[in-house]
Amino acid sequence: NAWYLPIDSIGGAANPFSLAGIFKKGGALLFGAKWSMDAGDGLDDKCVFVSTEGEVAVYEGTNPGSAADWRKAGVYQITRPLGQNAVTTAGGDLLIATEIGVVPLSEAIQRDLASLELGAISKQISPYWQRQSQSITTLPWEIIKVPRTNIMVISQPDAVDTVGSCLVANLQTGAWSRFTG
Repeated sequence: NAWYLPIDSIGGAANPFSLAGIFKKGGALLFGAKWSMDAGDGLDDKCVFVSTEGEVAVYEGTNPGSAADWRKAGVYQITRPLGQNAVTTAGGDLLIATEIGVVPLSEAIQRDLASLELGAISKQISPYWQRQSQSITTLPWEIIKVPRTNIMVISQPDAVDTVGSCLVANLQTGAWSRFTG
């Protein structure tokens, strides 16, 4: 279940929104987010639910309690997300860190799962990314954008090395680097 408040309220009793039967691969609801096809400031924002198994349910509307004003736009497949905080926005697009890389949701709805890696913004470091995502499976990853320096930092928790390392992407050039310590 996801939970929502009534329209025009900032508190009170939350209502359940069942996702039973939506995620065919099972798993659990990992996170919800908003997604937009424009810069993120228009009326076309959508509600997105992502499962632990890499299924993405997209809904449109303003009231989950009304069948007339809420509809499922689609369910799409990505590979498993790397954590509930392994997500950020870029413009209106939603970027999700998955087993194959950082995948924009706009690519996930246009590509088959087999070609999704080609649409990942991390495809330049694909071999390294995939080695890391396969070796770090029990600890969640996290994405943080730093607008002041125009970078995106992606944590790579390491169960052995308490110092760990981070991947850093320049949001203007698309260049990648690895920070340690």
